[in-house]
Amino acid sequence: MLRSLKQLLETEYEVVAMADNVISLLDALEVQPTPLVVLSASMALRETASLPRHLLRRYPALRIVVVDTETDPVCARVVLDAGCAAYVVAATAPDDLLHAAREAMQGRTYVSSSISSSGSTRDERESPSQSDRS
Repeated sequence: MLRSLKQLLETEYEVVAMADNVISLLDALEVQPTPLVVLSASMALRETASLPRHLLRRYPALRIVVVDTETDPVCARVVLDAGCAAYVVAATAPDDLLHAAREAMQGRTYVSSSISSSGSTRDERESPSQSDRS
């Protein structure tokens, strides 16, 4: 999945590093800070979403997009509450990932429509135009 996400992102972004574990991610960010990180849900949700919180404390301008294989509104809410900018369901990544990255880079929140249609993950800070995406 990592390689396919990389290929999607490379159509609009320069991918400066790929990491399949937390240590590699932290090392990569030390060497090459970046404005956007795409995390797997398994990394983002570990220890009650402590990684996104840590990253955002260290890199306050960082925007984090989380990709999950599940369509779990609870997981989406946890990562959004931890400060992540977007939650993308892997099955819809080809359609959603670039849009989520664009929204995140504009300072907006994005949730895959398969989750956001339930309304359970809408962020109270969103403007009406963002909420109307679903």
